[in-house]
Amino acid sequence: EVLPLVPLLIGVLMLLYGISGAYQPSVQASLPLLVPEEGLVQANALVNMVSTLAGLLGPVVGGVLFGAFGVYPIVLVSALCFFASAVMECFLRIPHNGRPRTDSPLRTVKGDLAESWRFMGREKPNFLRVTLLLALFNLVLSAAIIVGIPIMVVQLLHGSDTQLGLTQGALGLGGLMGGLLASGLGARLRLHHSPLLLLLASGGVVLMGVALLPLVSPIVGYGLITVLSFLVMGVSTLFTVTILAAMQGQTPPDLLGKVMATVLATANCAQPLGQAVYGLLFEGLADHAWAVMLGAGLLAACLALRARPVFWALEKETDRSAGDATVR
Repeated sequence: EVLPLVPLLIGVLMLLYGISGAYQPSVQASLPLLVPEEGLVQANALVNMVSTLAGLLGPVVGGVLFGAFGVYPIVLVSALCFFASAVMECFLRIPHNGRPRTDSPLRTVKGDLAESWRFMGREKPNFLRVTLLLALFNLVLSAAIIVGIPIMVVQLLHGSDTQLGLTQGALGLGGLMGGLLASGLGARLRLHHSPLLLLLASGGVVLMGVALLPLVSPIVGYGLITVLSFLVMGVSTLFTVTILAAMQGQTPPDLLGKVMATVLATANCAQPLGQAVYGLLFEGLADHAWAVMLGAGLLAACLALRARPVFWALEKETDRSAGDATVR
């Protein structure tokens, strides 16, 4: 009996994304244990650059292999890459204090989540505020870009698949450039710069809406959206690296994995909801899609302005933690 292909693929993809969801917080939690606090920005920037580069090269290599040899070599190469990665990670030595397992995995997960929320609620309330802000920006800004770019380029500006690929490539290159800038700036990239970075990203989305206005020609609109995609992704990466480095530097080593997993999971949960909302908005306002992007950018700009006290407070805590570490 032949297994149904589509449900099987969905199940495998869910499993792989689940592994990725557990892997990324582990990487973020390991960085402060491997590099000194003053190198956290560069380390986070390097992780982001590698991830972005993989996102850029993966579809290209996959497309070449698929066109030349079909799907089987892609599956084989992917399996070999996963295996090689697992073997290499067996040789990593990350300092940690192991704990005996006394509960079931489900109870352990429940207890870890509760411990993370208690830590953030009692000792680091600014972490909760930052997590909420990250979720809101994923809801308002990230979802608008993810859903909006294919609709704007293909449906509204009547661009080709190649043009869509170029615009999505510009997103990836922007992330790579943002990682390079974060690595070069290092400690000069401060938390009080975060509202400005968010305002720049919000302004980029507003200009994407302007590019869709009837008075702008399709070719000019496409070029503007592609350039803005590069810039928005670049400043977003700078913002992400800054926030993650600050939170890692203030979290005790035994709580790093739990806290980073909680923050990332909470922030990312808002994005699917935002994508669903924007899908409905673009469908219902097909003739006024520019207003959707314009509204998303303006709403995100308001959030960035309201977030200034949170980032300033978090920066003071970061400086205080760094001062205490220096004294010790």
